[in-house]
Amino acid sequence: MAQRTNLREFQERLTRRLTHADSHQASTARLGFLAGGKHWLVDLDSIEEVLPVPPMDNVPLTRPWYVGVSNVRGTLYSVIDLGAFADLAGAELTRASRIMLLKDTLIAGSALLVDAIAGLRSPDGYRPEAQSEHAWIRDILVDEDQVAWHALDVKALTREHAFIEVGLH
Repeated sequence: MAQRTNLREFQERLTRRLTHADSHQASTARLGFLAGGKHWLVDLDSIEEVLPVPPMDNVPLTRPWYVGVSNVRGTLYSVIDLGAFADLAGAELTRASRIMLLKDTLIAGSALLVDAIAGLRSPDGYRPEAQSEHAWIRDILVDEDQVAWHALDVKALTREHAFIEVGLH
């Protein structure tokens, strides 16, 4: 009888440890992507979903980096070309292009157009290289292959006046 209790306790402890490890890994994992000819990282908890680029409608009298409005399953999303917004090369739509829907808790109905997804990245193995001039780029990190990755802070980006003010003046 004591052996069953120990086995049950062992299984419960193991389940708790695995759950904690999974949640820790998910909370620290980042999504890598390309935009404007640069490599970027974004926290997974800032992104709702990544999708192929849906049809978009242009909106007149908006900034050049404002791609337009897209209907995703009945919800309208404003789509912003992150590369162009960051004063880098604008996206050229290819089969690899994607939109990343931002969490509604950060900003409702917004999406970023990116050139391609580079997959999940662990924050381990990166070293800080430099600070960015933009508050919405948390850090510039360098990986083991000496590739510079810009750590996007979506919360700071959504508070950026230029990001919200898409109309021409």
